Amino acid sequence: MTGPLEARAAVAGLHARLAGSRPTIVVVGDVMLDRYVDGTSTRLSPEAPVPVVDVRGELDAPGGAANVAAGLVALGAEVRLVGLVGDDAAGDRLSALLADRAGVEARLVVAPGRPTTTKERVRVDGRHVLRVDRETTEDPGPAVATAIEGAARAALTGADVLVVSDYAKGAVAPGLVARLDGRPCTVVDPKHPDVERYRGADALTPNRAEAVAAASGSGDLVPLDDAVASLAARLPGTAVVATCGADGVAWTSGAGGTVERAPTLARHVVDVTGAGDSVVCGLAVALAAGCDLVTAIVVSAAVAAAAVGAPGTAAPTWDDVAAAISR
Repeated sequence: MTGPLEARAAVAGLHARLAGSRPTIVVVGDVMLDRYVDGTSTRLSPEAPVPVVDVRGELDAPGGAANVAAGLVALGAEVRLVGLVGDDAAGDRLSALLADRAGVEARLVVAPGRPTTTKERVRVDGRHVLRVDRETTEDPGPAVATAIEGAARAALTGADVLVVSDYAKGAVAPGLVARLDGRPCTVVDPKHPDVERYRGADALTPNRAEAVAAASGSGDLVPLDDAVASLAARLPGTAVVATCGADGVAWTSGAGGTVERAPTLARHVVDVTGAGDSVVCGLAVALAAGCDLVTAIVVSAAVAAAAVGAPGTAAPTWDDVAAAISR
């Protein structure tokens, strides 16, 4: 289903649909600050058998749901972003990065005393050697949850698609999707194994491990195709698109449907950071433009191939996607 010719045709068709228009997509979820520390290393520390990194540069970028927003803008969408940050330096830095990002209207809820989720990656000569996480996954409390839901309701006015990017950091309360009355087509990227919290979504995009864990519960692990079918049965009306890295995707359009497979388009892998986000971006933009599910999956595979061909948390443009298809 997903060869280069099909992908090229799907992307060209989407371009025609998007000509002269920019879909409006709302992203609700766990925003993060991605920090990259790059350097070199030629010796081990005398204090412990670990490399000493001589820092040559540092880079901050929007991560998590904020990376999804950046990816959607790169593909031509206008984005309203609803998320949760703390009243700290990382939250200020992320807010500033988003304020400078054309096409993203950030509506961030500030939770006093809560740390902004930050993921700091140390890379030596381009190789990822360490990640340091600063975060909490505690429930932010009813007042913050109500504020996030209110911001999401306001943002949905006139929107074409809703993306829920749940990294299980506390921004997405159980049942939020179902409570957003009148929402448009909804794509959920889940991290919680309790998938019933996403009831009402039009599409669910777990990765392989998430799909199997959610379907298996506390019992024995089930095969991927069975997991996809099980999740679709538990969420009537929801298509399940499970991303499987080098094995492409396994998907079904809903309960009782056949589980299909589509191979990956990636031929040049540099960094898989944010690959799942890129799948969500491609799927959301295609659905916002009125594409059917199969076409949207083909487009998402092409966007993912472009994302993994670049270092760090990438937000590929359509030119990047065309280059990836050509490879």
